[in-house]
Amino acid sequence: MVWTNRTYTKILSTSFKPLTETANDGTVSVNKQNPSTPLIVRLKVNNTFIDAMIDTGSAYSIIHINTLRKLIRQPHIIYQKKIHRTANNTELRTIGLVKLKINIRNIPTFILAEVAIDLCTSLVLGNDWIRQNRIDIINTKQCISKRQGSYVVTVPFLIYEDEAYQVLPVHRIHLLPEQNIIIPVRVKIKNADTVIFTPSNDLIGKKKIINTTCTIES
Repeated sequence: MVWTNRTYTKILSTSFKPLTETANDGTVSVNKQNPSTPLIVRLKVNNTFIDAMIDTGSAYSIIHINTLRKLIRQPHIIYQKKIHRTANNTELRTIGLVKLKINIRNIPTFILAEVAIDLCTSLVLGNDWIRQNRIDIINTKQCISKRQGSYVVTVPFLIYEDEAYQVLPVHRIHLLPEQNIIIPVRVKIKNADTVIFTPSNDLIGKKKIINTTCTIES
């Protein structure tokens, strides 16, 4: 097992990924595919610069409540509790909706985002924001772009370090199918709070474990 995409607490665990299809119990159904690497851009949200994740695997845009409280212009929360089923079959609970104004350079875009209290990043901009505002993701140029008439603006992806560290469990783990547990591990990192864990190809083939996060405590 290795650690990859060594980032900090603003990077979301890609296991928190609400999907489009609604299940019979009112939650969002699980997608078994392993998620892709997140894309991070710095955008002005309600007059405050935020490092936001552009996530094409997420049906919805979600903002952390702590991020919401830091905005210069704080929108009113429309309280409405929801439970989403994530990519690794865990639950992500949201408490309501807020209207956000997100500027791409000087072009405003808007989205009704959900508010979460346990999100591992500041803001996720999902397919709802991408489609409603006709955002283009240009991987070859490492940027997103927005057209308004003949005028086109771009915002570059933020570049983070890409380092790999071996992760070793403290003790033997017995993991049942679709089980979600927190386990202690050893890793040679001292200066990060939360990083993304990517299982080795061998482990993925045997147990189908997807990406998650690890909190570095000491």
